[in-house]
Amino acid sequence: MKPLVVIAGPNGAGPGERDVMMHRAMAALEQLGVENPTRIDVPAKGTGGDDSSDGTMRVGVQEIVPALQSGSLFGGADGVLVVDADALLKAEAEVIAELLGLSSDQETVAVFVASGSIPAPLGTFLRKGGETIKVARITERSASEWLGQAARERGCLLYT
Repeated sequence: MKPLVVIAGPNGAGPGERDVMMHRAMAALEQLGVENPTRIDVPAKGTGGDDSSDGTMRVGVQEIVPALQSGSLFGGADGVLVVDADALLKAEAEVIAELLGLSSDQETVAVFVASGSIPAPLGTFLRKGGETIKVARITERSASEWLGQAARERGCLLYT
């Protein structure tokens, strides 16, 4: 698996799809050898979190800069999990794409969870150099499979 992964869900993903997306993101990080990723929850566009001190990145997203620049002190892979990457502002996407482009080593592990398109130039960079895992919309036909899996994980029994 490539060290840059996009978990691409449907536009307007509901709780079921988001649950599947997060499970796949954690599985990808585990497969890449990352135990404790730095989690970045991107605030929605237009919310109160749009005030940044330097004008380019919002407060919740700024943590990605040191996370992408630092390597592990113990030789293991460091990882970053970016949730709701489709809500990144253009300036934030530009900075993240530049940081990922500067890290020529293959030790930078980043998983981006998005229920929509990731803004350019980051989206373009990830399409070219990363791996995309698609999550389909949960429909009435596929809901029983998802529900059964969720019940098994929680130790519940379903009677039909």
